[in-house]
Amino acid sequence: MAEITLLNQADGRAKWRELVQENRRYRRRAQLAEGRLERLQRVVAEQNRQLLGVWLRGVLADPADFERYVNLGSVLGEDGEIVWAAVDREVERLLGERPYLATQEENPWSRGTSAIEWFTTEER
Repeated sequence: MAEITLLNQADGRAKWRELVQENRRYRRRAQLAEGRLERLQRVVAEQNRQLLGVWLRGVLADPADFERYVNLGSVLGEDGEIVWAAVDREVERLLGERPYLATQEENPWSRGTSAIEWFTTEER
């Protein structure tokens, strides 16, 4: 009977060690995935800023003015995607308050083009 108890304890310790090692592997995988997620979020944020800047070149004399006067968080969705309808609203508000920020070149707004028409896949 004592031998059976010792065997059960030895099996329990071996199983415990196996579970600890498995836990370490999963924890390491989770840390790597979190690091990758953070890097991808930074890349997406930078690409969004660049895309927004490209579109704003046709609207503002200095596209950087958008970031000076508008909180970028107000034009981003939950997952960090640009919400073009919000960009339209913020640009309309910004140019209403500060019309001197508008580009003096051919303006897509004068032709009725909006950000949502350029970039959305949603049907209107």
